Amino acid sequence: AEMQNSIPSLVRARQEEQVEKWVLQEEVNRMRPHVLLGNKTVAFFEQIMEEVKELKGVQMAYSKRMREVREESESHSAELQASCQAMVQKAVQRAKRLPTEPDV
Repeated sequence: AEMQNSIPSLVRARQEEQVEKWVLQEEVNRMRPHVLLGNKTVAFFEQIMEEVKELKGVQMAYSKRMREVREESESHSAELQASCQAMVQKAVQRAKRLPTEPDV
């Protein structure tokens, strides 16, 4: 008689276990699109971060090159200024050596 009582309870336990599995599977199925979307979103943001890193690299290279160009330009400007001053000084010295007009 005890055996007779335990069999239906085992069957019932087995059925409840099966129902729990189905419920869990349904929950997994329901969540799967959200998980996939989450993964896609993460991948998208990772891609954006990579592009941002690349852009920062480009920006840094650009800034460095602009600084170099500015420094070159400043040194050229200083050279030009020195050369012009030298030419002006030579011209002034030549002018001083020219004979002055006699007073009339």
